Amino acid sequence: KTAYEILTCDWSSGRVLFRSQRSARWFGRHLPVFASEHPTYAKHPEIAEIAELEKALADAFDGPDAEPLGIEALAAMPPESWPKLVFTPHPTAIRLTFKTNAADIWSALKTETAPPEPKHLADPQAIVVWRQDFMSRFRPLPPEEAMMWDEAAKSVRFRVLCEMVATFAGEDDAELRAASYLEGWIETGMLAGCGRTGFPVPPDDYGIGMRLQAQKEKDRREKKEREEQSEEHTSELQSHVRISYA
Repeated sequence: KTAYEILTCDWSSGRVLFRSQRSARWFGRHLPVFASEHPTYAKHPEIAEIAELEKALADAFDGPDAEPLGIEALAAMPPESWPKLVFTPHPTAIRLTFKTNAADIWSALKTETAPPEPKHLADPQAIVVWRQDFMSRFRPLPPEEAMMWDEAAKSVRFRVLCEMVATFAGEDDAELRAASYLEGWIETGMLAGCGRTGFPVPPDDYGIGMRLQAQKEKDRREKKEREEQSEEHTSELQSHVRISYA
């Protein structure tokens, strides 16, 4: 077994940990933290990163629905508005940064092939996780594209994004490189909307409504889980008391 497989077995065998989670879906949500803090597994940072990727894929699958931005919507924008365009990531998009080759190890485990030896990367690896066509996906991003994605997610205008790309890796074909990244995001459903700065745009066009709805749903689930855990612990305490006085 791989170290990650051993970790999941150890995690699953923890009676108290398992007892606190009635839903298998949420059972592993604390696994990345557990792996990073446990004295045995903390020595192998790729394990926590694999768990983090697994959790992100599950969160993306359960994330809020949103119609992906289509190329036709972008084509409908007048050319003079392009410099002021801002883009909204799909509400299921999750940005990760790995220091190891955890993504390659995860992919090998997923296809049941021999995983590569764990190693620390010379440079951190940027990864985006999102849901497309009812399936969670992830994709490593090269440094320049990762920079542009991070800035686009902050609603930086397209003209400024092109300038940042030019500064990052040279002015030659900078606009073409930026447009190529944008095209790839649209083709794979990583974006949920676009609009022009300085113009009123309905909040849902920027994914704000969907994000608020998702946060409210998350808060509701966590509150319910805390109440269930409290009830279960109270029941166990009462059971102990009855046994003690039997």
